[in-house]
Amino acid sequence: MYFFKPILLVLGFYLFFTNNVNAQTNTSQTETFKYNLHFELGKKAFNEKDFWKAKDHFDLAYRAQPTNHEILIFRALSKVKMGKNKSACKDFLKAQKLNNPNASKLLAEYCE
Repeated sequence: MYFFKPILLVLGFYLFFTNNVNAQTNTSQTETFKYNLHFELGKKAFNEKDFWKAKDHFDLAYRAQPTNHEILIFRALSKVKMGKNKSACKDFLKAQKLNNPNASKLLAEYCE
């Protein structure tokens, strides 16, 4: 656990400075980095059953890559675990429109 704090601190400084200093040249690289960071932290929190934290990370990953249906599925499952089925169903539906192969099954399971 203590190992992650210095790494996250360094990553936070990296994101801050790349967003402010190199905003025009590294936008796509920064967005990819943000996506990877928050998606992985979201999956970690989900596996640790910290669904609020997972949802927050998936929100940030989704902002970086709004057409990624995998993020929507994980975020929706986090919402289901938090008892927010109506909101989860909206994410499942978005994922279905983005051709996620599991979205239809999850919609049937949680939203009907």
